[in-house]
Amino acid sequence: MTLIELMTFVGAIAGAGLGSRFGHSHFGSVGLVLGGIAGIIAGAVIAYSAMEITDKLGIKSERRRQRRDLKKTFGEFWLPEKSCKWTEVREVVEVGDEVVGKVVAKYYYGVFVDIGCGFPALLTRLYWNEAMQTADPDVGAEIKARVREVDDSDRYFNLTTKPLANEIRQDGA
Repeated sequence: MTLIELMTFVGAIAGAGLGSRFGHSHFGSVGLVLGGIAGIIAGAVIAYSAMEITDKLGIKSERRRQRRDLKKTFGEFWLPEKSCKWTEVREVVEVGDEVVGKVVAKYYYGVFVDIGCGFPALLTRLYWNEAMQTADPDVGAEIKARVREVDDSDRYFNLTTKPLANEIRQDGA
């Protein structure tokens, strides 16, 4: 159960209690039932909305921090004016290409790497090989990886140090 689901459940329970109490005090037994139902719905909607808004603000805050950190190396790579440059880079760098770069930013979910194309590349912990999982690469460390995916919406490359899906043989060997 996610935090959003938990808080929605708690909101529904609180809403049921408040709605039942209000309904009973104003409309008797019928109000008790109808107030409880309305309270469940209202409580769940309010709690869910509050958690979603909080989550979105947290993501925006993280994205602002990430862009501020990466701006030092790559400039404002996300701006519309950079779309032509991104298109040029996309014609050169493809999924499966091996790249070497230097770690320029480190986060709890992975590291951003400068692979020399003017746009960042993200190597998340999920795609580190077993040797890299034992130690986080520090800022300034050199990384050798391959392009796993291209994120056109945020204009960066996703990297992996594991074999790509199309390289894993079906027979398990």
